Amino acid sequence: MKFEALRLLSVKTNRLILAALDEPKTSSEIFEEVKEEASVKTREAVYRALERMKESGLVEKKYDSQNNKMLYSKPFSKLAVDLRSMKIQGRS
Repeated sequence: MKFEALRLLSVKTNRLILAALDEPKTSSEIFEEVKEEASVKTREAVYRALERMKESGLVEKKYDSQNNKMLYSKPFSKLAVDLRSMKIQGRS
């Protein structure tokens, strides 16, 4: 995972989004879950955060052709940070 993931994890909204991903969800579903606690005003703000986290490897994005939806999920249940190499590894 990229070092950028550490910076993204320092943002409360991003941590709330990751916590909401207990199962694959759409950006709209995530927005509804986190909007009040994260003080997020628009679905687009959640979408942009998800896309940044996707680029850093913190979330995955897949198309659900059965339901015609784009879903986000976590590819891990735990993260480990090696402070010597500054590498981040996701673990199930």
